[in-house]
Amino acid sequence: MPDLIDIAQECGTLIITPQEICITLPGSVEVCAQIPDVAFPDPIELVKQLFAQLNAALTPLTPVFNIIDLVILLVKCVQSIPDGPTEIPPFKTLIDECIPELPKKLAALLSLIPPLSLPITILGFIDAVILLMEGFILFLNRQISGVLRVVDAETRAAELGSGSLDLIVDCANENAEIEMNNFNEGLGPLDLIFGLIETFLSIAQIPGLTPLPRLTDVGVDPAAALEPVNDFLALIKNIRGLIPL
Repeated sequence: MPDLIDIAQECGTLIITPQEICITLPGSVEVCAQIPDVAFPDPIELVKQLFAQLNAALTPLTPVFNIIDLVILLVKCVQSIPDGPTEIPPFKTLIDECIPELPKKLAALLSLIPPLSLPITILGFIDAVILLMEGFILFLNRQISGVLRVVDAETRAAELGSGSLDLIVDCANENAEIEMNNFNEGLGPLDLIFGLIETFLSIAQIPGLTPLPRLTDVGVDPAAALEPVNDFLALIKNIRGLIPL
């Protein structure tokens, strides 16, 4: 009589993946990515395609964002300078006398990005990260199922004393480790995305959310990686709820 199938290994959880995902950039410019797949579109591939299009769209604007971020820091720095003793011209007064048009010029630079659209942009980026994390969890669950099948195969190979099956099991283990290493490599670009979100949060002057958390190397054991990825997803969803609209 054949062994009963472990349903927990064979039936994984699915999520409803949108066929299209969009992010609205400052100024109401919308960037969208879509995978016309009649089956279940891979959320990881969908988000990667979106980030690739965003990279092309945002690269020319990077100097502008950097300038505006610097301006915000300059404004905060000048505002934090206390007035000195009356007999000595305070530093803040010297700046005002040296650059009398400074407040007006700074305000003009800050107006380059419409502040009302920034929270929408931030939410779009965070939603993309959430979809990516959900895709990562699906991937890890598939890896866990694969590992369990390999363990069963190892046990069967030991019972049969099959050298050929041992070679296949070794190959499967090696491939699983390579896939997990590729998974960890895929976490690297997230740091750039979160750096951009932090810039938008600074420009929108939304306090208390930076620096954002980071998800780094989670190792090659998919079962051990699942918990930190789930925790990270819950944290990002919580941050999303704190973005004012």
